[in-house]
Amino acid sequence: MFTSMLLLSIFVGCTDLSRVDFLEDVIWKDNRKWWYRDQIVLNDKLQKMAADPYDFMRGTQRLHWLDSNRPNALQSSFLHDPEAAQVFIFGDPHPENWGIHLNNGDVALEMLDLDAAEYGPWHFDLRRLILGMSILGEGLKDCFCQEELVLAITQGYFEGLSEPLVLSGKIMEDLIEEAEEEGEERKRYHAKTNESAGEAYLLESMGEIPISVEQWAARKEVRVLDVGRRFAGVSSYSALRYLVLWDHGEAGADDDRLSQLRELSDPVVYNKKSFYSNLSRISFAQQTLWTSSHEIWGHDVWLAQGLEWKSLFYKSDIQDFDHNKLEDAWEEGDIDFSDIYVWSRLLGKALANRHALSRTRDGNYAQSIIISDIEAGGGISTLETELLNMNSSDVQQLYIDFDLFQTILEDTVWLGSSP
Repeated sequence: MFTSMLLLSIFVGCTDLSRVDFLEDVIWKDNRKWWYRDQIVLNDKLQKMAADPYDFMRGTQRLHWLDSNRPNALQSSFLHDPEAAQVFIFGDPHPENWGIHLNNGDVALEMLDLDAAEYGPWHFDLRRLILGMSILGEGLKDCFCQEELVLAITQGYFEGLSEPLVLSGKIMEDLIEEAEEEGEERKRYHAKTNESAGEAYLLESMGEIPISVEQWAARKEVRVLDVGRRFAGVSSYSALRYLVLWDHGEAGADDDRLSQLRELSDPVVYNKKSFYSNLSRISFAQQTLWTSSHEIWGHDVWLAQGLEWKSLFYKSDIQDFDHNKLEDAWEEGDIDFSDIYVWSRLLGKALANRHALSRTRDGNYAQSIIISDIEAGGGISTLETELLNMNSSDVQQLYIDFDLFQTILEDTVWLGSSP
């Protein structure tokens, strides 16, 4: 073990050994809850992170936050106004956390995963989106487009603080078309269910109904037909997550629906804890940062057996972005750089639109606070230069950590042993 660590230290620099300790400590603290509950499921999560730099990025949001605040980190020209660091932000608006809902021809775009939402610096949301898009871009063969994507998001963000969002571009149009076609076919429903004697059931059923699901059904006044355990996402992979087949009590499968229920976890605290519960925090996030009604998404939060839960419809007219599908589309020539550029600019603008609607901890609208902060820091050109430099550092560090993470898993430093 010492020899492998030493060789890796020579490769990535003299601070590597301390970096390994730091990385291991952050990952352990992020996952110790899951370690105590189910080490097999946790191992599956960590292996998923180890297989793909994008998924590693998804599973290390707190690491990114801590790195951005280290004493030797690149310092920002912005956030001099204390309120600019106290905006209610998403916390993790990487590309795969955005999704659309097609409802009678109307399209809603939202940042679906609100788990990391809290009061914090607007700048970190932008930096997080940029890192996610950059890692996605790195996976596109011969793209070499990192700087262009940084500028696209930054310029879109600056425009979106004062301009309305118009959904456009091939990637968005393809996702809407997918929602339309698969929604009519109920593709997700048919992929997860079967039917016997006129009654539907899940292909992967638990054979029992957890109390948390029963309480959700009572809240929604629906009948539960079947429940299955579901494993998805990255950061929340180890969390309890159920796929629920339900209806309103009518015979046949016409009113059968699917919802996904998952326990909530505590967010990164960017400044100080602001909410007495995750239920109040997620409810506030949905009311503050979404532009569409939570009912059309089947979004709800509740408390059951000491755990906080959220729900979301699992249906085909709700679609989210998938970096693997985008990589396939790139390889097949279905999309090119101009499509990625337009999509990046769109997400930057969408993020700014939501920030413009957000509030600061003091209750003031964030739009004017952020615009003034950008002007005071040197304007859009300074913001572009700063984010180019910061993102270059972020991407380099992520790939170093991704390599170190392989070593941590190989040596099973704490996985499978006493903490």
